[in-house]
Amino acid sequence: YVPQALFQSDYQVWKEWNRKHIETCRQRQRADGAWQAGEGEAFATATTLLSIALNYRYLPIYER
Repeated sequence: YVPQALFQSDYQVWKEWNRKHIETCRQRQRADGAWQAGEGEAFATATTLLSIALNYRYLPIYER
């Protein structure tokens, strides 16, 4: 929920956090497009995609 909270409360802070987060995601993404974490590949990939979903604003809750 950190991305959503930052996005709704302090857009400038979210933009800086998002820039760093996107770079981290790029570095950690595997060649097959997935991410790996202790919770498993499916969970890691799903939560990573949700964390970057604000960039696309697909869901009404992601609107400002």
